[in-house]
Amino acid sequence: MEETSTKPDESAAQAAGFEAAPPTATSSLPENIEEPGGKTKLYAVLGALVLILLFVAITGGLYMLGDDNQSALERLRDIAVIYIVLTSMIIVVLLGAATAALIYLVMQIKNQVIPLLQETSATVNRVRGTTEFMTDEAVKPIISAAGKMAQWRAMVKVISGR
Repeated sequence: MEETSTKPDESAAQAAGFEAAPPTATSSLPENIEEPGGKTKLYAVLGALVLILLFVAITGGLYMLGDDNQSALERLRDIAVIYIVLTSMIIVVLLGAATAALIYLVMQIKNQVIPLLQETSATVNRVRGTTEFMTDEAVKPIISAAGKMAQWRAMVKVISGR
């Protein structure tokens, strides 16, 4: 007697010409996956290292450019002034970029809020109209009918003497 597959889906798939799926691994994660953000941390550390080396190289170059008749303190003062001016220029550029981004954001929000407010106003007007209609057509007749009933009851009470 020939042994058949224990899973009916496998034999149907094989009969249709499909190959069986390879067996899956027991571990859910492959071994070569790094922790999340591992490369980002590496790039940040390397970038910081490059910036520090660049700072040291520029400072050393600026120190060497000083006059021979300047003292070390005067050279360092001039280098500090150069860095302060450079930092100020970078801050001005960043503030300009932040201002431009803020203006762009306000314009985008304005373009989206105005139609939203118009739509909300139209919805409020529709609700107001619906409320007035319900008051005129449903509530007022009921109130007037209840008033007439109370009037008839009061009249019957007066006539019957109760």
